[in-house]
Amino acid sequence: MAGALALAGTNVATSVGAVGADTDRFSAATLPEIQGLLGELRELSASLRRLSEQTTQDPASLLRGRRSLPDGAGEKSSERTSP
Repeated sequence: MAGALALAGTNVATSVGAVGADTDRFSAATLPEIQGLLGELRELSASLRRLSEQTTQDPASLLRGRRSLPDGAGEKSSERTSP
């Protein structure tokens, strides 16, 4: 019985060690990639939100694009460069 318990304890220790190594690899490789993807997802969500708000305010903008902004103080139309 004592031998079986010792063997079970060794097996548990080996399993825990293997899980620890897998967890370290996951933390080192996968988590930074997930963090980057979440950042990109936040940017995409913000862009979609702006598009939705713009479309709600001016539905025709989907067909003709964004309206150009009026000239600012001291700015002439000929000085503008298009994006």
